[in-house]
Amino acid sequence: MAYEARRGSSTRSEKDMRNDKNNAKNIRAAADVASKSGEPHAAAIGKGIKAADKITGGKSTDALGRGLTNINKGMPGGGLSQGLSNNMAESGLSDKIGKGSNFEGRSGADTPNQVKNNKTSKGGEEDSLPSSSKRDNNVNPGSSQSSDDGDEKKSGKRKSQEDRSTSLAREKEESTDINETTSEKKGLFAFAIGKVTLALLLPLISVFVFILFLVIIVGAVVGVGDYEDAFGISQVTGEETGDVEFKASSKEQQEFYDRVNDVKNSYQANGKTVDALKIIAVYHTLNAHDAGLTYEDMTTSAIEEIADCMFKDNYYSEDTFKANLVDSLFPRYLPRLSKSERESMADEVFEYIDRYYSIIGKDTSSNKNCGSSGTCSYDIKGFYIQGKGNINRSMQISDLKVRLMECGRPYGNGSYNKPIDQDLVNFEDYVAGVVYAEVGEVGALFSVETIKAQMVAARSFALGRPIDMGNSLGKKLEQENGQWILQISSCVADQVFCNINEGCSYMGGGDGQGGIVRSGKVPGAMRYRDPLPENSKLRQAAKETEGEVLVNAQGNIIYAGFLASDQYQWDRLEKSGLNYKQILLQHYNQGKRNYGAKSVAKANCGGVSGNCKASGEYAQWKQYEGEWVNVPMGSSGKTIRQIGCLATSVAIQIARSGVETNIKGEFNPGTFVQFLNSHGGFVDGGNFVWASATTAAPAFKYGGSIGVAGKSKSEKLNIIKDLIKDPNVYVVAEVKDLNVGQHWVAIDSVDGDVVNMMDPGSASTDMWAEYGWQNTQELVYYRVQK
Repeated sequence: MAYEARRGSSTRSEKDMRNDKNNAKNIRAAADVASKSGEPHAAAIGKGIKAADKITGGKSTDALGRGLTNINKGMPGGGLSQGLSNNMAESGLSDKIGKGSNFEGRSGADTPNQVKNNKTSKGGEEDSLPSSSKRDNNVNPGSSQSSDDGDEKKSGKRKSQEDRSTSLAREKEESTDINETTSEKKGLFAFAIGKVTLALLLPLISVFVFILFLVIIVGAVVGVGDYEDAFGISQVTGEETGDVEFKASSKEQQEFYDRVNDVKNSYQANGKTVDALKIIAVYHTLNAHDAGLTYEDMTTSAIEEIADCMFKDNYYSEDTFKANLVDSLFPRYLPRLSKSERESMADEVFEYIDRYYSIIGKDTSSNKNCGSSGTCSYDIKGFYIQGKGNINRSMQISDLKVRLMECGRPYGNGSYNKPIDQDLVNFEDYVAGVVYAEVGEVGALFSVETIKAQMVAARSFALGRPIDMGNSLGKKLEQENGQWILQISSCVADQVFCNINEGCSYMGGGDGQGGIVRSGKVPGAMRYRDPLPENSKLRQAAKETEGEVLVNAQGNIIYAGFLASDQYQWDRLEKSGLNYKQILLQHYNQGKRNYGAKSVAKANCGGVSGNCKASGEYAQWKQYEGEWVNVPMGSSGKTIRQIGCLATSVAIQIARSGVETNIKGEFNPGTFVQFLNSHGGFVDGGNFVWASATTAAPAFKYGGSIGVAGKSKSEKLNIIKDLIKDPNVYVVAEVKDLNVGQHWVAIDSVDGDVVNMMDPGSASTDMWAEYGWQNTQELVYYRVQK
């Protein structure tokens, strides 16, 4: 297929990456200053940051740098703050300030007193993490030093300073002594220069105070000791630790982790997937509000009580979890708290998990808006433009970004050749934003099939717009330093765009329809539109049509222009019973839109390095819901609801591949299992016959089985990557240890070390966060032969 799309990795803009790097550099320097400042609160923060960096190999401050970038982008005066941060980092000033904080107690040649002082000044870098089973407000985060030890250090520091003052006085009195050594002169000179340098830099250190203030707002480091248990349970259950090797600091701590893991495994055997990190998060949130729990208090029954809060029947729901915490669990431990306080605590549970992921450097943001934010690649042959015919234009476009341009008259009061001052937009987000701007949410004006038709038309129009305009008036589709860029105006001259994640402001002017439209809430706008909710039906429609374009018989993308009259015509066609593809093929083959539309080329956004999940209804198929739940599985006496995870996973991959089947009517897990029941698909009480899938879908050939039990996480990951790098290969995985029950899922894609899945047994999409990499036992793959 000429326009089959392959999802590519999501990346931050070059501007953001520059800001991230400079912010992280300044935070490290600020932590150096703070940890040596002698001011208790600043020192605690500085030591906490340095301890976190030591644990994570620098990932913690990298995460803080990203957080600070995001804060500056949304904060009044943030641009000025970010510019100052960039100047300080890139000029080397932050390095000088960081080094300046270390001048005290140094000279060209160490004196005995200085050597003695250095031996007792380890600071946060060499402190061990405290056990976090209890919180002691008198202990600095990230430090296990007792207050007595701190007093001894202060005493040692004062003594060292007194000795140094006496030494300086003596040196001054004997400055004319002809026997004074050259090394002593150099030592004193270096020390004096250090003091002067630090004094000159003191006014600039106030900037670092501001940076540390923002770091506190980011909240990624709130006492690294609070996350010791998060590291511990993640390692025990085979989940992510940022490559940190953790050892429990006590027998009680290790036994607690083992109890949590035992509960996780026992629930898993009964079809419930318990997130062990949530158990830890609840435990720490309770203690943060003075519940006074110890590891010994967290018995198996206490852990099970938290686990039970996660489920309604056998199925996890975040809303259910929060409601049960607020109404049942928290009141038992903290009966005096109000409901609003308990609701705030429930939010803290998830904030704890987010902060842990920040510390280990895991970026969880890329999957938050996967309803429309996939990054696809297009292998373009050419375009069909009415009045110009087929135009050959071979382009292989990947990771396409959109630069929004202003509008000139008569549609706006700006310049067509001037970019709007905002970040580049992922192309798939742009398409969803066009539909949001022009017709609103699904149901607001039109129903879902009309919305989907506009998604495809808007995408096809946008790709063809620069070709039709000959790259004039600011339009272009070309590479800039290796990055594919589409330039297009954000107004009715081209397409109106409203940022689905930030909302948008219609600035007025021009034809009165809103003029230039800018992202976010901008002062002086004639009207403002809110961001789309995460559960928006429009996001889902965008997801289901991601990468789709309208093409003619030659495989060229049709430049599918549309007006309000076209949209109303689509709506009438939908009401007559047509789906969005039928609407497009009929509409663009008649009247003034007789463009020779042949088909809608469906994008395959399930590639190896994608940052979003597979699109299509099949991605949401579950064994426990739908019209098929009671369909029997062979002669087993059981149903799809009970043992249908493998059959549902294979059905998902068949639907995802798009191959033809021998099943009449609609294809879904129910019709698939019914077909298998009459074609030898099950033996021995419901065991699935692998090759029977090919009987149902002849082009879907069984490839083989690979046992991966006992292999390392990296080995399993590499095997999965090697399999799915072939776009014609589809994989299902056995994700539970056989000792605790069997469960199968369909593998979608891989992002870094995250394996994305379509799980017939849960709403989760992160395979190893849900089941643990250690439990992946077997991989079975099919290959599509076209």
